[in-house]
Amino acid sequence: MKKQKSRGKRAAAAVLGILLVLTLLTSISAVTGNPLIAAIGACRAARYAAGTYGITDAAVSSGKKESVCSFTYWYTVASEHSPDTAFIVQVPLWGGIRDNYEYAVTQLHNTRERLGRERAASAQAALNGTPYADLMQECSVEYGYLPPSVPETFPEIPFKDAFTLDMPFDAKAVAVPTLLKITLVGDNASEDELKRILPEIKAAMEQSGLYFDYYTVYYEKSDASYDTSGFSGIYSAEAVPKDAIV
Repeated sequence: MKKQKSRGKRAAAAVLGILLVLTLLTSISAVTGNPLIAAIGACRAARYAAGTYGITDAAVSSGKKESVCSFTYWYTVASEHSPDTAFIVQVPLWGGIRDNYEYAVTQLHNTRERLGRERAASAQAALNGTPYADLMQECSVEYGYLPPSVPETFPEIPFKDAFTLDMPFDAKAVAVPTLLKITLVGDNASEDELKRILPEIKAAMEQSGLYFDYYTVYYEKSDASYDTSGFSGIYSAEAVPKDAIV
């Protein structure tokens, strides 16, 4: 009888120990992430992309936890053959899967952003060898730019009819308005200096066969404090040498 009680106590202690270990592992997983749940989520994301959108060549990124104490993971799903077919998939431990395919792919936001990056790379290359190359902190292009006076079209991108999925980049054939945005940091930042260099930047672009409808240069002093603004403005291409901010 005593042996049976002793065995029962040992069994109960073993079960309690297992439960404590499982509780500890679950608590750690809730904070740091669970590789097994993340791997299962990645498989679910790939199956979801194939079943919902017919993407059978999907590459799935490593999962990112939505938040602490959450077992929902976010994945980037991208087609290996379509550069503009990439979107975010939200995979919970249980429940339905959600994504932003409509926004990223159908509405062609990926296409617009890719063309902007490619045109920005061309613009940055055009400034290599100029006095502004070392001052430049950022160079980007807004493809399909709408001036502030024009109503937004969100979630549809501006000039959507001019875009097609995976359309090739052609630096000399741009069917939509573009805005070149450059950030410079230097000791001589001033409004007068900004107006002086803006025509030079435009000339460097056009010498490389790059034409933009709008230009904006943000010129910040090297020793600017956190709350000190730089000097900037959005200029139409026709008004670059003039003091005409749109």
